[in-house]
Amino acid sequence: MIYCKSSSSIAKVIRFLGTLESLQEKNFLGSTNAPLKKYYKWLKKSYGADWGCTRALASGIGIHHGALPRAIQQKTVELFNSKQINFLICTSTMIEGVNTSAKNIVIYDNRNGNPKIDSFTHKNISGRAGRMGQYLVGNVFCLEEVPEQESQVVNLPLGQQDDNSPINLLAGIQPDHLSELSSQNLIQFAKKSDVPMEVIRKHSSYQVETIERAYELVTELSINEMEQIATVTKPKKYQLELLTNFIKIVENRVLARQQLHYEDSDDLYNKLGRYIYANDHTSYVKEQIDYIYKSREGDDLRSDATDKELNILRNIFKHAVVRALALLEDLLNHEFKSLGLPSVANLGWLIHVFENSHLPSSFSALEEMGIPIETLEKLVTDRLSEADIDSLVRYLRMYYRHFEQLNFVDKMFIKQAVF
Repeated sequence: MIYCKSSSSIAKVIRFLGTLESLQEKNFLGSTNAPLKKYYKWLKKSYGADWGCTRALASGIGIHHGALPRAIQQKTVELFNSKQINFLICTSTMIEGVNTSAKNIVIYDNRNGNPKIDSFTHKNISGRAGRMGQYLVGNVFCLEEVPEQESQVVNLPLGQQDDNSPINLLAGIQPDHLSELSSQNLIQFAKKSDVPMEVIRKHSSYQVETIERAYELVTELSINEMEQIATVTKPKKYQLELLTNFIKIVENRVLARQQLHYEDSDDLYNKLGRYIYANDHTSYVKEQIDYIYKSREGDDLRSDATDKELNILRNIFKHAVVRALALLEDLLNHEFKSLGLPSVANLGWLIHVFENSHLPSSFSALEEMGIPIETLEKLVTDRLSEADIDSLVRYLRMYYRHFEQLNFVDKMFIKQAVF
């Protein structure tokens, strides 16, 4: 198992391993079992032959990081635990509740993202080596300086409130647990801010300065503009521009990681529009992958671009965009109420599309359990869309073998997730 700080670091390790003659000469897929070959072909068809995860599997290497679809993450762990692959390159996602172990652990980076990992996390990663029941003895190789031993005493900042405590943090604390100073700070903020405390409290993941900037954008809209955006489902050009500008204001830091935050760039606008108007999640992904392979030369560039798209789908569309739209809905409703208007904002359709990847809510929950969206789209019907998650799981357990529209890999993922 090789621990890396990020998906980009994983890509570097894969490229290095790809230069090793021992792996180049080894025909892994030629000597492996038929189910694994079928899974490889599925990866190749869904995400491209040049994608790092696809190329890695061809050499007997698995990849695990947070931006990957949940089904691929779980399949990678299953392949490694069953010793069908001998190498697993991962980020910190593998030490967060995932049950696996290895005979040899290589700590390629002593970082978790940008910050250096502490001694506790270092020991947690190292602890995956040589677990009883798998290997009696394990080896740990750290390619960077080992973190210094720290105090075993954990300092919890609970109850420490002062003038520097963020308002959004204080707003989320029960009134009985607020200090007198914090209560006064909240009262003073409420007096001078146009944003109500219930909005600050509900969206406490945002700094209050960010929410106030977002509210300022809302107040600059005409009543007609607010009413047209309040219940939009298929936004027109100017409506999509407004949504894009709002998201860029409140999610600037998240967008900056994928270079989607620039005011003079249409990249986010174009991606949002294509996803909203796509027939489904898979057709959007196929369109993006096709564009990558037409516009870029070289497997590394194509792989990096594919990783970026998956990161956008997982971290921006499913989380950042959803969070921003929920804030916009509440700010619009506050402004309608302030102006004495009967209008009500409801952005639930758009929120649902991004949060659930164009799927019904219960099907989206199955995706989190490890069934690919590509598979779930083949199962969606009007009747099943109304079923709850427990009913869907029971239904799949009983009947999944009999669905003619499912191929071997689809059924493999379903069996892995619900049994």
